[in-house]
Amino acid sequence: VDVEIEPGVIRQYSLCNDPVDRSHYLITVKREVLGRGGSLRLHQEITRGSTLRIGLPRNNFVRRADNAPLAIETVLIAGGIGITPLLAMAHDLFRKGGEFKLHALARDESALPFGENLADLAFAQRLSKHFSKSDHSGRVDLAALIPSWNAEIARELFVCGSEKLVNDVRDAARAAGWPEFAVFVEQFASTTVRPETNQAFSLTLLRSGVTLTVEADQTALEAMELHGLKP
Repeated sequence: VDVEIEPGVIRQYSLCNDPVDRSHYLITVKREVLGRGGSLRLHQEITRGSTLRIGLPRNNFVRRADNAPLAIETVLIAGGIGITPLLAMAHDLFRKGGEFKLHALARDESALPFGENLADLAFAQRLSKHFSKSDHSGRVDLAALIPSWNAEIARELFVCGSEKLVNDVRDAARAAGWPEFAVFVEQFASTTVRPETNQAFSLTLLRSGVTLTVEADQTALEAMELHGLKP
């Protein structure tokens, strides 16, 4: 959902509660000290009883089997706060009787969203925690989480997390023989531009006719917001 932090400043957050529960929407916001300020504003200014304007929910991370028979096996890999959309997916899979495994990756227990509450989930037996800090190599062995591809078994793999995790999971899935059509990704941060190609550019907005400069260290959204626009 789009969450309006202040007029003209909007950020997107994943709904993570069971999709059939329409009594409320649950989002989880990681406090990003070095972010663009949205999460800090929510952490510092929003309290119990505050009212937020939001947009209508939309799904950009669709299971291929949503409108077809359930995949026989679904692998969900979450990096840190990337667990949020996968929790909603796991709720849905569990309720429908789908076979799945949810792998939650984090630096350590303190960096894992929801912490001890994960043990209270109905599908807690399908959830595994993996901590890079406890591994002597400082990394989680992704290859161990992804079974070898078998064309006779319907499978889907979903990963949500940092750009590095998404790329590493893609590489591990490719090494395990997974075809691209069976791997779905969502990053909770925008794809970064390589430093050597960062440069300012002009952006023309066709509907308003406004032309503005996006600096090398800005996103287009940030430039529009600083220009007083409300994209």
